[in-house]
Amino acid sequence: MSASTKQDRSTPQTIDVAGYQIYGVSVAAMETCICIPSLSLAFDSGRCPPRAVSMKFMAITHGHCDHVHGLPLHLATRSLQKLPTPTYFVPPEIVPDVKNLVSAVAKLEQSHFEFVVEGLSPSHPPVEFKKGWLLKSFPTTHPVPSQGYIVIKKKKKLKQKYIGTPGPELVKMRKAGTEIEDNIASPEICFTGDTSLDAIAKSDDCRRARVLITEMTFLDDFCSPEHAENCGHIHIDQVIENSNLFDENESVVFTHFSARYSKAGIRRALWKLPEGLRQKSIAFGA
Repeated sequence: MSASTKQDRSTPQTIDVAGYQIYGVSVAAMETCICIPSLSLAFDSGRCPPRAVSMKFMAITHGHCDHVHGLPLHLATRSLQKLPTPTYFVPPEIVPDVKNLVSAVAKLEQSHFEFVVEGLSPSHPPVEFKKGWLLKSFPTTHPVPSQGYIVIKKKKKLKQKYIGTPGPELVKMRKAGTEIEDNIASPEICFTGDTSLDAIAKSDDCRRARVLITEMTFLDDFCSPEHAENCGHIHIDQVIENSNLFDENESVVFTHFSARYSKAGIRRALWKLPEGLRQKSIAFGA
């Protein structure tokens, strides 16, 4: 593959999926940063593409360079632009390492950075990072400590027994302290980061999320499905064989394709997917 082709896939992209704008870039072993601007949330830092700087929250899946080393640039640039203190959610095991990474950069720049880093383990209750929006993590499989993230939307729904009740009466009931609504929490967005397919199979929220953003690193015989799994990655053949895992997702965004594949090659490969999955799939960056 030519250098110009690789550079083309490293250009950030913006797409609209199920009512969400998704911005970023994802090329395996080079950089991965996926942003949801409406939530001011980035998944992984990549090399910190331009629009990622405005994301106040960042959820890091693991400590490999192509997923975390843009974090100090994100922090330093926000500091320079006098933007609010950012919060980084990370696997608990790497909290000290992330702090050390930032400290090293601060020392080089002779600066002081204000930031919050939270170890958000899969056993931890969901965190309300933005009003009405929760973030929780789930276990993934990779050679280093890793986890994916679920974005959950909180909303209220009128209780079944009050459906059809006139509006003025509902207002009186609410003022009198009657609970007329149920609290509903629905998984909206799932980001797996680098993982083998078992992480999706084991996570109900992941399979139920309206938008699933997941890796699919290998698309051909360059790497066997078995080797991909041993390395903590997903091969397209595994997706084809287990396409039922994606039945409940409204949209599936595949990312993290190996740098050896061209845009055209990625698009051709996705035609191998079963029709039902193919119709709701997007190859991000292709």
